[in-house]
Amino acid sequence: MFKSFFKFSAFAITVLLFAACDSFSRKSKDGYYGEKFDTTKAIAANHVSENQRDVLVKGTVTNSCKTEGCWVKLDAGNGEELFVSTEEKFYLPIEGLQGKTVYVKGVTFMDTTSVDELRHQAADAGKTDSEINAITEPEIEVSVVATGIKIL
Repeated sequence: MFKSFFKFSAFAITVLLFAACDSFSRKSKDGYYGEKFDTTKAIAANHVSENQRDVLVKGTVTNSCKTEGCWVKLDAGNGEELFVSTEEKFYLPIEGLQGKTVYVKGVTFMDTTSVDELRHQAADAGKTDSEINAITEPEIEVSVVATGIKIL
């Protein structure tokens, strides 16, 4: 009796582990990470403002976290970028995002990013030590906490 119970338990644990590993995968069959959403009413990243709360944004990735896949920056025009964080609720692929078009569903907020955090982001993005050390001022910017991202 114990042998059959042990075999069943070992099988169940194995199935659960494979399912758990798949849920942490950074690959998506349909391009969605986090919440799925309708993309038809997206606005361009350069139209996001501090006066908005819930947003649906379309943009091109200019940079991304290369260590965890927890943030991306979108081209907001005129050399500006829109910072998008997943707050580690879901993770994006860590390679191959730059230049990709994405849709982001999330919540905007005004954020002061400290010099330490900016340097951390620069290190995550693979910047050189001299580029990292050149960061000496905090940034105040509109940011987005994503509830879902779709990569095209």
